[in-house]
Amino acid sequence: MAIATPTERWEHAVYACARTLQQRFPELVGDRMESAIVLVRDGQVAENADEQLVVASRSEPGKFHTIRPDGSCLCDDARYQAPAGRCAHRIAAGLYKHAHVFLQQQQQTPHAINGQTPLSEPDPTSIPLTSPPPTTPNVSHAAWGSNHRSIRTIVTDLSRPLPAACIATKTLRAKSGKSAQIAYLHWTTVAKVLDAYAPGWQGTVERIERVGTACVITYRLTIPCLEGLIVREATGQEEEEVDGYGDSTSNAEAMAFKRAAAKFGVGRWLYDKDPTAQAVDAYLTQHIT
Repeated sequence: MAIATPTERWEHAVYACARTLQQRFPELVGDRMESAIVLVRDGQVAENADEQLVVASRSEPGKFHTIRPDGSCLCDDARYQAPAGRCAHRIAAGLYKHAHVFLQQQQQTPHAINGQTPLSEPDPTSIPLTSPPPTTPNVSHAAWGSNHRSIRTIVTDLSRPLPAACIATKTLRAKSGKSAQIAYLHWTTVAKVLDAYAPGWQGTVERIERVGTACVITYRLTIPCLEGLIVREATGQEEEEVDGYGDSTSNAEAMAFKRAAAKFGVGRWLYDKDPTAQAVDAYLTQHIT
């Protein structure tokens, strides 16, 4: 009897478990389920350094959504449209877990040959809904692409100053009436820099909170590199009553995103005029090889 290849076995597990899930949850049908199948089949689901599942965005290449410990997703579809919050990312995460459990069960059957068995259908009642994914996912690298550069090299590239034409300026006025012009980077510029030097980066909104009259967002930025997945977090804050462009949520997210990117070096050179920053750079250059 012919033994299927690893790719064939994975695809069979994904489709078979999708059918099983639909038998147990008939509401899991339509475009979201179809998208979830494709995401899992094509390796667009992975486990990050915090052992949380991340799923590729269906509409924004290079963006990933983190499935929270309670199984929820913070994408717009989950928050505003999907029934019971069951977006494609959340369905994909569940399907990913079930497919791995099914493969493990197949490899442990008495008729396994070299750890493999002929393809079969899973028992609809045999896959526990709360089973965790394996410690080392078989397809995680496909979701992140292949970045074989060290984090030090990536940070060095991200820290390169941009030409003056790439830097925006705006005037800020304090409550005292004094004003000052500051230099900054648009969030789209930061995203382009990350795309160029850290392909496969993932950004997710971890928390949205209200502090007084302000919206506070915690943003997590993950960069794949030779050492694994490196994570930085930052917060952004915007008053609910926005005096200018945008809205409090999007402005707070943009601020948090740029601050997280700055922790990897993006735009940090804008603060080099501070004498303390120059002193720190000189010290590190002297003492770190």
